[in-house]
Amino acid sequence: MFIPRINNLYATKQFEPLKKLILNSFIITNFLCFPLVAGILALSKDFSLWFFSNKFYGISTYIELEAILIILISWSNIIGVQFLIPTKKIKPYFYSVVIGACINLLLNYPCIKLFQEIGVVYATIAAELSVTMFQFYIIKKHFTIKQIFSRSLKFLIAAIVMYGIVLFINDQLPFSPGNLLLEILIGVVVYVLLVAIFFYKKIATIIKSI
Repeated sequence: MFIPRINNLYATKQFEPLKKLILNSFIITNFLCFPLVAGILALSKDFSLWFFSNKFYGISTYIELEAILIILISWSNIIGVQFLIPTKKIKPYFYSVVIGACINLLLNYPCIKLFQEIGVVYATIAAELSVTMFQFYIIKKHFTIKQIFSRSLKFLIAAIVMYGIVLFINDQLPFSPGNLLLEILIGVVVYVLLVAIFFYKKIATIIKSI
């Protein structure tokens, strides 16, 4: 949905609406990714028991670490697929992919030797982080970090609060699929309520304009 519009805006040299569209894409992505990662971190142990059984005890650590990739890959997807490619910046995008692949290749063996199986996760995170950081460097002339993340800070705060509440409830309740689903529901409700409180004025303005 975004990419055809960005192509059209770039072709017609409407750069301000294009930048606004990319920033809105970051807001939507962070609104979804922050609570998702927080929820995975809070419930990874119970989820791994339910989904993989206790035969795979300890896999929750891998799930928690891999959850970081949700944010990194989402950000690099916005920058690469939604901005760099439609705006004909193919070379920088290609370089970012090559950098990530090289770092992954270089780190896999030493990380596996040092940390065993979880070393693959460390190498993957390092590779994705390098891709994302390089892409942020590429777009620094077009977007500032403040522009990208200032409006997403409240989502992060809401996700952290949700994480604390869900983790506390998880510690109090015995494990069962029903309790796990209940905790997920509570997390969703808490996050949505906090976001509604943080953005009350904007929501009220939108409702009045309808």
